[in-house]
Amino acid sequence: HRPRYNVLLKDDKSYPYIKITNETWPRVIRVRKVLDDGGIYFGPFAKSSSVYATIELLNKLFAFRLCNDDMFRKHERIGRQCMYYDIKRCLGPCVPHEHTRADYDNAMLQVRQFLSGKTELILRDLKTKMVQAAEDLRFEQAAYVRDQIKSVERVMERQKVLNTAATDQDVIAFARDEGKAVVQVFYIRGGKLIGSE
Repeated sequence: HRPRYNVLLKDDKSYPYIKITNETWPRVIRVRKVLDDGGIYFGPFAKSSSVYATIELLNKLFAFRLCNDDMFRKHERIGRQCMYYDIKRCLGPCVPHEHTRADYDNAMLQVRQFLSGKTELILRDLKTKMVQAAEDLRFEQAAYVRDQIKSVERVMERQKVLNTAATDQDVIAFARDEGKAVVQVFYIRGGKLIGSE
């Protein structure tokens, strides 16, 4: 019927997703369509703002590349990383000298694990990496990894859900009163609340 003031249902946009691209050096981006292009998709999410916040957090934790292909090729040509590398928000795959391909692949694996709710695996790997860096007397690297661990733990604290089993569930609740009803769906993955609608 397209009621005049119903702006919520007039929006023709689809729900946003987080996509890990299928590129030589993958990126993590927000998209609204799921395509059969070899990318890995997570979602859908109810709000675009939560997708942007999640990508921002993931980049702070795992430092994947943010630049588009043109900027990437430009920095490859000039042989110098961009400012994101200097502020530790990118591993600098355009000019790899400190980090290897394996480092970047490991960062993308951790992004996938984080988005799948497997944060315990990430913490275990990060703690091992921190101890190894300290044993090799690379204290700046150990401190950086320690800060990553604290960030992941803070995110995990916000995701705690009282649950006896670490299972995947969709919990649906509703309430009715005077001919009106409201329905809430909670998405629980690995015993953690990852979203609701």
